[in-house]
Amino acid sequence: WAARTGGGRGAGPSRLFHSVISKSGIVGRDLLRRGWLQTKEVSKAEVLIVHNKAGMPFQRLSRWQLPNRLQREDALSHKSDMYNALMELKRARPETDVSFLPETYILTDAASRDACVDALSASIVGGKLQFPWVIKQPHLDAGEGIEFAPTVADVRALIEKIEAGRANKLLVQRYLTNLLTLPDGRKFDLRVYWLIASIDPVLVFFRDGTVRATATALNLDESGFQDVRAHMTNAKVQQTRLAGHTGAGAGAATKSKFARQGGVETIDPERLRLTMAELTEVLVAAFPEHPDPYGAIVCQMERALATAFESARAKMVNEHVATDNAFSLLGADFMVDTDCKVWLTELQSAPGVATETAASREVWESMVPEMMDIVLEVREKQAAGAEVSLPLAAVRHMRPIVQGGAWELPLPECQTMLDIDPDWVL
Repeated sequence: WAARTGGGRGAGPSRLFHSVISKSGIVGRDLLRRGWLQTKEVSKAEVLIVHNKAGMPFQRLSRWQLPNRLQREDALSHKSDMYNALMELKRARPETDVSFLPETYILTDAASRDACVDALSASIVGGKLQFPWVIKQPHLDAGEGIEFAPTVADVRALIEKIEAGRANKLLVQRYLTNLLTLPDGRKFDLRVYWLIASIDPVLVFFRDGTVRATATALNLDESGFQDVRAHMTNAKVQQTRLAGHTGAGAGAATKSKFARQGGVETIDPERLRLTMAELTEVLVAAFPEHPDPYGAIVCQMERALATAFESARAKMVNEHVATDNAFSLLGADFMVDTDCKVWLTELQSAPGVATETAASREVWESMVPEMMDIVLEVREKQAAGAEVSLPLAAVRHMRPIVQGGAWELPLPECQTMLDIDPDWVL
């Protein structure tokens, strides 16, 4: 490919990229700033940028081209596929830690349906429900296709539906009732990112992201489930509460993102997306005995994502046959509980570019240039015949979690509060 592009950075003619995203997209704009030129001709482009893999013309690509999508990068983005892949890895390698997965039942499987009915029945004790359940349609995202079963009647109706064969496409999970909340009682999760920077050699990096919060405080009583927006952090779900949203910068006058607000009409969209620095303050206050609670959270997320990648390595790497190499930025959502433990809820292929709030813009505006620096450093080393190995000069905020063969890069050791104090109760 070096002969086609004129060699490395600054050598020969301008390098070309192809993008079908409106206004080139955030990655295309980064390449334009580097002096690259955009072309409409797929066959001439060194780098190809699309929003999701469905838009990538894999069948038209030559081996030397570099797409920003893998042919099987969606191997984990379907909720059922993610769970099944991780459990298959656990069966093949029993020492694999998948304790970051909530209790889950995939109802496409008969044995799992039977186990789910048993678990649902066992959660009713003395006529009372011990904890709620979450019902998901695995192929949907952005908060769609999610229902809750917070009452005995709801759970019994779900059992009846399963036994009647009307729930075979669903996924059922135990609702985590010991979640850490923000100081004002709102539920939150973490949207983080992982970059497959190369598949030959394999290089995967972790990048922290933002805190996604709900608009109102979490309420686990039956009445608290009447408004799903208290339980789901997705922007689409929260949108109807953003009556005062006027776009970027709308939160400039906010005195405190944690301040209580009386009416939904006054909600500042900036309150729904917090920085990791703000999360650190929350964690330090919640876990004063922990020497590094934020580091522990990141450590656990890195372990979980490295494990998830290994569970789908064969598909994501070996089944990409259109080009010699490729890269892809993926997303992941985690929750944190009152033991300083993380729970993986979802992985995303082609996570949406979020720049509507200051916290999100800060992440994307630094993450994309670093991503392209890493990807292009790998490419230029390969063009020069040099070995591609860690550390890479381009790495700034991203942290390597997978390198080369399976488990070649050791998983980090993490400490939850239960590791520090077995009697810990928040």
